[in-house]
Amino acid sequence: MLKQYKSDVCPQYLYYASAFIVQQIESHPRFVTAHRISIFNALPDEPSTFELIKRWCDSKEIYLPVITGGVIQLARYSSDSCTKTGLYNIIEPVTNEYFTDYASLDLILVPGVAFDETGNRLGRGRGYYDELMSRTGFENVYKIGVCFDFQKFKTLPTDLHDIRVDEVI
Repeated sequence: MLKQYKSDVCPQYLYYASAFIVQQIESHPRFVTAHRISIFNALPDEPSTFELIKRWCDSKEIYLPVITGGVIQLARYSSDSCTKTGLYNIIEPVTNEYFTDYASLDLILVPGVAFDETGNRLGRGRGYYDELMSRTGFENVYKIGVCFDFQKFKTLPTDLHDIRVDEVI
């Protein structure tokens, strides 16, 4: 049902809704005060984070996900970073140096297919973000789920390994 709804949504709506979501993120107190942030590079059906990444990559430490060997890693991104098209056609930094000091992250922006009112998240089924956020050091990192309004639900089914976000924008 949600997949069909997404495919029926006007591209202009997604563009303007993405811009509004980015404004909400940029004015959020957690973002304003954050120094180190992990931000997802959006798939075509997710709120676009490209402008957010581009605008802040030289004044904040931005870490983007990199999928390597079936495992999600975080890599530093700046305006002079070399990039490549990675798994799922997502642009990611080219590096062999991955960020592992998760406790020093101030904020992570998390994508999802759907979110509910208590911060439960439905991902794409691979478990990348649940595995990442379950690593030692993520316990105190503030987690914001990012989605369009039509991806927000009252409740979602959950599994024991699912990691909740603190809030949804």
